[in-house]
Amino acid sequence: MEPPFLSLRCSATRGHNTIKNDRFISWGLGSMNETGIRHIELQEFHRRRLRALQVRALGLVVTAFGIFLVTSHSLLSARYNVDAEKIQSIASGEVTNDDKAFSAVADIYRSLGMANHATVAGLSGYVLFVLVLWAVVGRRDLEQTDWLTIATLVASTLFAALYLGEYSKDVLVLAITLIAGRGPRKSLAREVVLLTAMAAMALYVRTYWELIAGVYLVTRWAVAKKHRPRRMVLEIALLYVFLAVLMWVVRHEPLDFGRTSVNDARVLNMVPVHTIVNEPTSLTGFTGGLVNSLVIFLFLIVPIPLISAGPFYAVAGLLIAGSWVATIRVLLRYQKEKNARDPILERSFALLFAMLIVQSLFEPDYGSYLRHLTPLLPLMVLTGARLRAVLAIPRASSPDIGLEVPVR
Repeated sequence: MEPPFLSLRCSATRGHNTIKNDRFISWGLGSMNETGIRHIELQEFHRRRLRALQVRALGLVVTAFGIFLVTSHSLLSARYNVDAEKIQSIASGEVTNDDKAFSAVADIYRSLGMANHATVAGLSGYVLFVLVLWAVVGRRDLEQTDWLTIATLVASTLFAALYLGEYSKDVLVLAITLIAGRGPRKSLAREVVLLTAMAAMALYVRTYWELIAGVYLVTRWAVAKKHRPRRMVLEIALLYVFLAVLMWVVRHEPLDFGRTSVNDARVLNMVPVHTIVNEPTSLTGFTGGLVNSLVIFLFLIVPIPLISAGPFYAVAGLLIAGSWVATIRVLLRYQKEKNARDPILERSFALLFAMLIVQSLFEPDYGSYLRHLTPLLPLMVLTGARLRAVLAIPRASSPDIGLEVPVR
């Protein structure tokens, strides 16, 4: 049997509340001399600080590589920069456009003096992503990171360099990410501000943010109730059925009409798309729209068609699949801890899955899917890092040596 003080140290190192026997721990603390206690405190203190420094150092290296990618966009095929070129041409006055989303974003770049400075605009969007990432992931969160969270951090930073390191409408979504990942632990005002930001995004940038806001209310409730995994799967299926009925009643169209109409137009106009989201079944009408959307929901989590499209796409597909698997793993762990409550975690989970559900209805290709999801990726990093901090043994400052020690 290991000494009691080793049990205490291992419990703290595992990073969650495993203290079950108060008498046993109390006897263990009482049996240790003062030098032994301080030695354990110092070990734990330095271990956590070293992990935080290591993650920050890795973040700096990846950020530097991201800057290289942003300044080397010429290395990428022109097909990845279609939206960016369109925004720049509107901002510089070369063309006019009736699309209010492109025009609104172009006006912002023009007002900031970036209409003819693509590199500056790209670096600004990328740096803004990095700042939001480190704003929502705090020092205490970094002390608890595991390898899956670190891998998600690396993946999100690389995606940001590719998709936000240029003229982009999606840079504006970072405001929503910051609102969801920061602020008071529990505040109705924060929820109102978040929903208001989504409404503004729907009004000026992408209309489907209105639907994301509605789905967010449902996913927010489900996460807060901490339902079992089977019930959560059933709730997602019922939500799809509700959306399918709503679309059929209001528009007289199947649930996947938004995606299929875009892709049909692409085929008609012979627009080349290498990562098109094809309908996974031959079903049509109400049933086809519902079934195809549910299957594509799974394909967005593990994008098998993207992974099989070529080496570059395979890397991107594996990175996003790993990030989703890590996020789902964290969500299931959080749902099991019935006494753990963290509104920031719950907001992050709810927003990520609301976005994913709506994307399964509208995204015409996997490139657009990754582009539109990228500004929310800091929330994936946050959930992985913050869960371990939330479930960690509570800590208080020691009046004797000024360190943090585990307490009940």
